[in-house]
Amino acid sequence: MNNSQMVQVHNTNEDALVSRIANRVTEEISKILQKTNINNSSKQKKIEELKNKYASRDEACEMLNISLGTLNKMLKNKEIIHVKNGRYTLIPIQSIEDYLTRNTKTIEN
Repeated sequence: MNNSQMVQVHNTNEDALVSRIANRVTEEISKILQKTNINNSSKQKKIEELKNKYASRDEACEMLNISLGTLNKMLKNKEIIHVKNGRYTLIPIQSIEDYLTRNTKTIEN
């Protein structure tokens, strides 16, 4: 085997090795991404569930058609149940519905 043939064999072996390494790295990255996507979709699902159960203060104001100051007074007076999580205030949708039921007056003709 002459030098040029040895170089070609060596280059072929290197190319095969590089190709195997690239394939293995791609497989590992795919596995990591798949795990990440599963975790993200699980977190996203939990976030969506919470959005259906709780409202922010702004959302509660919109639902009740009141100002933020009025809502704060209602929360302080415990007219509406709320949950504090750090600096965030979450208001259960059920609490808003209960408040509306207790305080809605019907007009009879």
